[in-house]
Amino acid sequence: MDDVKKEIGLLITDASLNNIPFTNAKLKQEVQGVFNSKLGRLSSQITTETDRAFNTALEFGYKKSGLVTHKQWIAIIDANTTSICQRLNGEIAEIGQPFSSGDYTPPAHPNCRSRIANVTLSQRF
Repeated sequence: MDDVKKEIGLLITDASLNNIPFTNAKLKQEVQGVFNSKLGRLSSQITTETDRAFNTALEFGYKKSGLVTHKQWIAIIDANTTSICQRLNGEIAEIGQPFSSGDYTPPAHPNCRSRIANVTLSQRF
């Protein structure tokens, strides 16, 4: 919220210093623009951090089970898949160790749709 207050304050200060007349409708439109830009970013951050928590919990559960020793990066492959997720798709890493990207679990980037899956000994050979 501090960012929003700061941007609105700068908007009003700029208008005041430059004698830019604001009607109520124009001011409402400008303020709405500030909120809309922040809302999109906030939504992306919430999605990304929720996915991070989900995948971290999966790895924790795999480790605690004592049955799973490895994890596999599973990416959704379509027109929106990033090059990093295409490269990581199918890669296997030991539980507690990072993938080649340095990430221990997805997400590798904002709005990442990848997940980890458990890999048992019989699946690896």
